[in-house]
Amino acid sequence: MAGTFNCGAGTLAQGASCVYTRAYTLTAADITAGFVINKATAIAGSVATSNQATATIAPVLSPGLTVVKTADVPNVDAITNVITSTLTLTNSGNSTISKSSQPITIVDPAVSTASCVAAQPSPAPVAQIRAAVAPPITRPPKHN
Repeated sequence: MAGTFNCGAGTLAQGASCVYTRAYTLTAADITAGFVINKATAIAGSVATSNQATATIAPVLSPGLTVVKTADVPNVDAITNVITSTLTLTNSGNSTISKSSQPITIVDPAVSTASCVAAQPSPAPVAQIRAAVAPPITRPPKHN
């Protein structure tokens, strides 16, 4: 049975206690759920069964986003040149960000339109979304 371990042979006198320490490693599903419920019951063969003890632990959610912007060219030399940038949005936090309940928007003052890669799932921790943008290049007027 999963989660079952043998406490060893011996006796437990009336009023005496034994302390057992076990480790549990959190999963991404635990973080996404927002809590971990841990339950335990002790069984002494056919002699006795304890109550069910329950501990509920709430992980600290730390959502985070990181944006990296790269351009397809290092330099431009004419006002008609177009720079195509790729924005990579990464969920750098420890919890999933649901795009249906929390729309994700990238703000880039140099761009009026952007296209995101289609069919991206809700960003789980370390998930990435890419968007390609092509802003026009504008130069200040040249004064002679």
